[in-house]
Amino acid sequence: MKKMITQVRHRKNPGQFLQGKEIKNWVSPPAGLHLPANEALFRALNDNALINLYVIQNDRLMYVNQGMARLFGYEAEELIGAAITQIIHPEDHALALENVRRRLAGEVASLRYEVRGRCKNGETIYGEVLGVRACLNGHPVIVGAAIGFSERRRAEAEIAKSQALLNVILNSTADMIWSVDSQSFGLMSWNQTLYRYFQMWDGITLEPGMRPEDLFPSGSSHIQFWRESYQRVLNSGSFTAEYQFSAAHCILQLNFNRLEQGEQVFGISVFGKDITAQKTAEALAEKALAEKETLLRELHHRTKNNMNVILALLQMQADASDDEALRKALQETRNRIYSMSLVHQKLYEARHLSRINLKEYINDLVELLLSGYEISSERIVYLPEMEDVFTLLDTAIPCGLILNDLISNVLEHAFPGGRQGEIRVQLQRTENDEIILCVSDNGVGAPPGFDPRENAGLGLQTVFILAESQLKGRLYFDATQGMSCRLQFKDDLYHSRV
Repeated sequence: MKKMITQVRHRKNPGQFLQGKEIKNWVSPPAGLHLPANEALFRALNDNALINLYVIQNDRLMYVNQGMARLFGYEAEELIGAAITQIIHPEDHALALENVRRRLAGEVASLRYEVRGRCKNGETIYGEVLGVRACLNGHPVIVGAAIGFSERRRAEAEIAKSQALLNVILNSTADMIWSVDSQSFGLMSWNQTLYRYFQMWDGITLEPGMRPEDLFPSGSSHIQFWRESYQRVLNSGSFTAEYQFSAAHCILQLNFNRLEQGEQVFGISVFGKDITAQKTAEALAEKALAEKETLLRELHHRTKNNMNVILALLQMQADASDDEALRKALQETRNRIYSMSLVHQKLYEARHLSRINLKEYINDLVELLLSGYEISSERIVYLPEMEDVFTLLDTAIPCGLILNDLISNVLEHAFPGGRQGEIRVQLQRTENDEIILCVSDNGVGAPPGFDPRENAGLGLQTVFILAESQLKGRLYFDATQGMSCRLQFKDDLYHSRV
């Protein structure tokens, strides 16, 4: 068995010894100190030293102090006798072993170099080792210290790794990204997308420090745009703008931001997204919508005109007849047709081609009916209590027909003999998206025992069919004071097709 070396005599100080494994891995004090009396003191000084100490013989650790052991996450006893490669990163094994060999062989007396360490938990740490050649019982050893291993070096490595990853991401995106300094507006950095755009469309190779004047022809409006934009972000902070990119004929959405370190602004970053396809699609959609709106307006206009022709024909038929019952039936038919024609008139005039304001529509329809029955506003007062309620064409037409028959019924029966009175129309939309339309009067009311469903004429029959079948609504009649009819329905049966 190979003899264990227990003392290391320093080559230049023969009176000073380094103690080996058999005396519990501590370094002996200089000559002149009495070992037994000062052992505890010297061990305390050595193990609490700020320097991480080690001794290497061949390629193994024969001594480490507590600081050195803690640095790598070990107890000192775990490292005594271990190969130095146990605490060296695998990629630096060759470097460390070669440097140990050179010193032990006497090629160099001392070395200081950077190396990566490997902790017990597998973590990599960064720093430097400094070691000098010494002699132990005629055998060469290395006495040294691990220095500079710190979180800073680890952080630098992490930053470098993050920077490399960031560069991959920035150069993989289809967006243009670059930065300029805050003084001359010269380029500081850019990604490959921006580089390719200038190469492809302008034949310019980007270089650090290039200013807007270096990228665009003299006197170009582009130079003014970029200088004003850079100055704006310095003065006012982040903002977004659109820009026509030089010869590429593409439209960019630009996001400008200040680059700050503490309170100091040192540059400007710009993110440019190519939105040419989006803008082209929007323009085509707007053009198609404009054409569609024109066609729909023409359709509503022609529908209204065709209904007016029908109204005129019915009026001619009524004028040519002496039958009062026929004349009345034709007039009721004309009123119903006009209520539908009025919807198309409102849609033709509206900004939105599928929705009309029921409030405006009802006001016009009631005024028309009062005028058609030749009833003055002094005799029967119209009292609207309505909110702005917008509905689709499919809802507005049955509402108009229902309202037409209810108002006509009031005008014909509620105020006989020239009586005066009031017609009240209420309209609202509830929180659960129901529409409530109520028509009431203070006229003579219904005769005793009158059942609106059983005793309904053609007008009220039409009201029930439209309310319950087409609008899926509910009708409520009240004849306690005059007559009141309330229609309530959910406005979710139809959806906009425009």
